[in-house]
Amino acid sequence: MTQYSDKTIIIRPSGVWDTRSPLIKFNQNNHYINQIYYYSILSFTKVQVECSDFDENTLASTFFCHRKKSNLARNVWSAFKKSFPSDIKGNRNPPTISDVQRISYLSVHAITEYALIKYGALFESYAQCWALNYLLSRLENGFLLTKKESDLVQKFSPRNKRNNFIPGWPHIYKSIPIIYDLLSDEPHIKTNPLTKNEVNEPINSKTNAFTVINLWRDWRNSIVHKSGMINERFYNKNKQVWTDMQKLFPKNIELLKGGRLPCDHTTFRAVTTVHSRAAKAMRDLLVKTSNERRGHVHAPGKAWNYNKQGLMPPEKIPDKLPPLLMKGDHNSSFLWATDNSYRRKVSKFYY
Repeated sequence: MTQYSDKTIIIRPSGVWDTRSPLIKFNQNNHYINQIYYYSILSFTKVQVECSDFDENTLASTFFCHRKKSNLARNVWSAFKKSFPSDIKGNRNPPTISDVQRISYLSVHAITEYALIKYGALFESYAQCWALNYLLSRLENGFLLTKKESDLVQKFSPRNKRNNFIPGWPHIYKSIPIIYDLLSDEPHIKTNPLTKNEVNEPINSKTNAFTVINLWRDWRNSIVHKSGMINERFYNKNKQVWTDMQKLFPKNIELLKGGRLPCDHTTFRAVTTVHSRAAKAMRDLLVKTSNERRGHVHAPGKAWNYNKQGLMPPEKIPDKLPPLLMKGDHNSSFLWATDNSYRRKVSKFYY
């Protein structure tokens, strides 16, 4: 395998998190997305329950408190009414309780699509930050980068004029093969929903954390680029993994060509479970390969031992996450990030 010298300078582009503890950042955003999602679902179900006390032909204006105290509610109510189609004379029928009930059920699907897109973006951000940390840890431990790793460094670099985007998940796992090895041995669930037992290995060789994450990435792309429709390519690529996943759930949902991707709270839970599990496994690998200089909240100090010490007390968690580069890290990368004169001196030789 071709190796490259440590003249490499790893430069963090502005769109990548500046931390050596990416899992903490991931978890913070994970909580945020979960809170918004489940709050929205609770709000929809509250509307559904309370609407059941009204006749379905009752005007929706009697249900919503749009006239009281809130300018936001008044403005949103006005926009809500205008969202209904008008007749040939330009008149609109006012929305009714029946309309509200129908829309509240549709909203569960819509907010789930939003959450899946948001969560996919979160994991991509995590993977980008993790990749820079992993590459730095390789250099800091005296390893020379492989050609694929060196190419990935160049793709990340904002100095490389040939690039106009930050590498995404496919670029990262293809350049760092240990990701595939790690996540192929990792299950996509934490507990078996049928037996309630903890799961510690994939259900088979083709359905694991790696393949399931790629299924959800295709799912996200289908929502963004194809309005959530199941086309031939998506169906053929993901049918087997989806079928294996569904065997563990009593509510078996089949994928249909030309149909819509199913999106409800069980979909969202499946997405968060596999990505959280993968992010933690990648964190553990980063802590190990960096000799604890990276991957945890106290880096570059000693990692907290959860097995011996239990959960970390809140007072032990620093207010600010440690940055990607600190004194004692890979020297040329640190100098580039902190020393203007060094940047000026070497920039004419760099790309």
